[in-house]
Amino acid sequence: MGSVEVGSNTPSCGIVDIAFRPAPRTTFSKPVAKSTGGKAHLQSLSGHRSPHQKLTGITRSLTVKPLPTKMSTDQSAKQVGDDGTGHRWLLLRHGQTNHNAEGRIQGSTDLSRLTELGEEQAKKVGEFVAQLEIDRVYVSPLTRAQQTLKLVESVGKPLGEATVVPDLREIDLHEWEGMLKADIKEKYPEFYQQWRGDNPKEFKLASGKFPIRDLFERAKGVWTGLLEEAHAGLQEEEALQGGVTKGRVQTLVTGHNGINQAMLCAAAGMDEDCFRKYEFPNCGICEIVWNPGEARARRWRWLYPEKSPWNEVGNGDGCISDEPERGARDDVREAVAPSGKRPAFERSLSELGGM
Repeated sequence: MGSVEVGSNTPSCGIVDIAFRPAPRTTFSKPVAKSTGGKAHLQSLSGHRSPHQKLTGITRSLTVKPLPTKMSTDQSAKQVGDDGTGHRWLLLRHGQTNHNAEGRIQGSTDLSRLTELGEEQAKKVGEFVAQLEIDRVYVSPLTRAQQTLKLVESVGKPLGEATVVPDLREIDLHEWEGMLKADIKEKYPEFYQQWRGDNPKEFKLASGKFPIRDLFERAKGVWTGLLEEAHAGLQEEEALQGGVTKGRVQTLVTGHNGINQAMLCAAAGMDEDCFRKYEFPNCGICEIVWNPGEARARRWRWLYPEKSPWNEVGNGDGCISDEPERGARDDVREAVAPSGKRPAFERSLSELGGM
């Protein structure tokens, strides 16, 4: 699926490309909004600019201020989210693929496609998303995520143009990609145990690469770009509305199990040791309240297939101890909802194939 220009003949879910440069933990890259013919375009630090990139709702060039590294006392005192306000990020995983069903590692390859079950899952979550007001849409460059997004929109209302973020692709698993999990377990038993959740921070492939470390750094870079773009949009809205904003923004981000876990952990101040503790079922959604300009998210919860209580984000000292582990440290795990009930459309992880 290539990028398309959004225009009068473009489908309602037009997809455009954008590149966010990965950023270290304490450094923010600064995409620059440039006005061209009345349309704002986002330019990365590398100098690349997609000729078809348009930032929804922005009609002039913007000066983007750096995000603060600490939350102010006044900000931390507010319980944003209790009254439905705040910037809400909805992280959606794609539907089941043929590689999931086969137990085959996908990684960041783009060979797998949704199964009939995966299409059904996407349509069901689409019925749920149709009840929400979505302000912006971002999607992975991989076909399985874009298939899911199109099916989500096909059963509901138009979501508007979707921005492709290359770094929203799934975890890079290099020489493992395309292999069956059973073969990996037999050939690389020690590496496989780390991959399944035993000391994930130290998970290293035989080639010397550290996929989970790399994934978490990439997730931080994605958040940098998303938050800066949201910050720019907020500034623009305030300027146009005389300082008055709508108070609630919802952004849909369609990605994958691995990158979504890393995004959640990065938002909550958790590190690689928490990988596998918060796994996403196919077409599962996590909701995160994170306002532009704040150091980390305020709270998060599972939103679909079943809604969980809010998890308040503390000081980012580690995994949230009272949240049930969603990832087991063995080969077979039931994909369960927060209530403990198994969603009707889910199967065990051995059937789904993981990532």
